[in-house]
Amino acid sequence: MKTPSASAALSNRRGFILLSQHAFGLCKRHKDQASMIYLNLEDRKTAAAFAQLLGGNFRASDVVGQLAENEFAVFLSHADQVSADISLRRFANLVADYNESSGGQSPLTYRADIERVDFNHHQSIDDLLRRPAL
Repeated sequence: MKTPSASAALSNRRGFILLSQHAFGLCKRHKDQASMIYLNLEDRKTAAAFAQLLGGNFRASDVVGQLAENEFAVFLSHADQVSADISLRRFANLVADYNESSGGQSPLTYRADIERVDFNHHQSIDDLLRRPAL
């Protein structure tokens, strides 16, 4: 598991939008694929542990953010659907390991969804964030 701190890797909503819009623009200009992972945490009391795992799991080029108290997103540049699926599976395994070793604390439970960025349909990060909540 990677070891960066969550505060160094996780952006708030405003930071996420700024950073991911920049990455979105680069992918669009270079005609590169991108995906967005949406995560909705079930228990808000576990948000700190969830954020720490989330912040340490993805590539340095990915933009990871906490959009609301229990809503998170990851913008994956240079990532097709297969790469996004692999990233999400790796995170699910990390969460399962955490839950197994947590010693009876509240387990981390969440819902997740992946959307492939379609630059003909999505003109900005705001378009991606307008989707219905999980």
